[in-house]
Amino acid sequence: FGSSHFGSSVWAPCAPDPAMQPPGPCIQALLYLAGLWPAIAQLPPLEFGVSPIGDLPVPCSCDCCQVAERLPGEVVALGRDQVVREKCVRPASEKTGDTQCPQLCQASNVDSVLTSATGPMDYSRFCLYKCRPSSPTVGTMCLRFGDDETDGSQAGDGNGKNRNFLPASAEKASWQQEIDQRAGARQQEALGDAAGAIGANGAGPDGTASTVTDHVTFDMRKLVAGRLRAQAGAAMADGAASGERVVGMGRAAGKNNLLVKHTRSMVEPVTGNLEKGVAAAEMNQTTAAEAAASAEGAAREAEASAPAVVEEAKKLVLDGIEQRVAAATEAEANAYVRKMALDKPANFGKVIANRAAEPYKQAVASAAASLEFNEASAKTLLEQAAAARNEATRRKSVMEDLQQKGDDIKASLENSQVIKLMSQAREAEREAQQLQKEAEGARLSMSKWQEAASQASAHAEWKFKKAQEAPLPWV
Repeated sequence: FGSSHFGSSVWAPCAPDPAMQPPGPCIQALLYLAGLWPAIAQLPPLEFGVSPIGDLPVPCSCDCCQVAERLPGEVVALGRDQVVREKCVRPASEKTGDTQCPQLCQASNVDSVLTSATGPMDYSRFCLYKCRPSSPTVGTMCLRFGDDETDGSQAGDGNGKNRNFLPASAEKASWQQEIDQRAGARQQEALGDAAGAIGANGAGPDGTASTVTDHVTFDMRKLVAGRLRAQAGAAMADGAASGERVVGMGRAAGKNNLLVKHTRSMVEPVTGNLEKGVAAAEMNQTTAAEAAASAEGAAREAEASAPAVVEEAKKLVLDGIEQRVAAATEAEANAYVRKMALDKPANFGKVIANRAAEPYKQAVASAAASLEFNEASAKTLLEQAAAARNEATRRKSVMEDLQQKGDDIKASLENSQVIKLMSQAREAEREAQQLQKEAEGARLSMSKWQEAASQASAHAEWKFKKAQEAPLPWV
């Protein structure tokens, strides 16, 4: 880079920053090459992993999840020699304030698996329920669930279901396979050497048991190259995230500018109204002062005219009392006249008695009319029944003569008429008996209504006399 403004630190090895605080020297170099650093250098420092438009947590993503071995109690056997030994977890960090993959993350608003999470959730919980291992190699990346996997991970309580998926690829990473193959070859070579040294009797040349020590040698060049590739990928991802933060801050600034313009357009009309309100308040203050002075004058006038007003009030009260007393006296006198029946004839007690007995007398007259009607109706029905029986007897004799002569058809017709007449006679007799019962009931009720009329008349006359004998309340 020559004499760029990054200084000599740019030429230092791109060693990983344990604290993961961007932007480091290596990241600055990558951003410079991408043409993003001049713009990012002018931005205020941001807390890495925090949204540029607020204090919202980092969105949850399977990019922050890695493959880890399950605990013995978490291992699940799926059958057919398939055992789930891996799971997705948040990578361990020595720094509790890791802002790139923090302990908490914000779930998506359209999440259909962990629907019970209304706020930030634990990152390991997200990794376990939303991601699956890409391979059985510990430390490799995790993959986001597809549509079919997401549908099967939903639960009714909104907490999700652990589906226990096998790794997407059953093969370990190439570098892991290479390490395992070299370790197996060295182990076999060491076992062969040990078997030749021990011999048939199982002892070494000096007669003691032989000890085999296996030394593992790593290819540091490949390890460093892989490490540098990982750091370069992380730096490029960090640069892309920084670019997104720049876009987010630009959008936030535009939004704030619109809010300022909107607020200004709303405040300007209100300012004129406030000035008018202040002027109106000052005018109201002057009017209130004038009203207070007028009230003080009215109070002084009222204090001066109070004795005359009191005397006038006394006179008005006395006049009102006299008027009400006179009206009450007249009403009481009229009540006494009505009570003593002074405005009624001398035999008014008999009139009251007859009025009290009038309803019962009407009931007696009604019962008498019912008695007369029922008796007459019963008599008429009994006469009709007797006539029907006589006609039936006559027709019966005619029927017998026809039977003797052998005319069965006419005899049968006469027999039908006899039966019909006897039925009519019985029905008339039954109705006559019912009417006779009703007539008897009317006869009994007449005597009771007459007795009740006498009692009501006597009671009304007695009550009238007692009312006249009662003393007046003011005597």
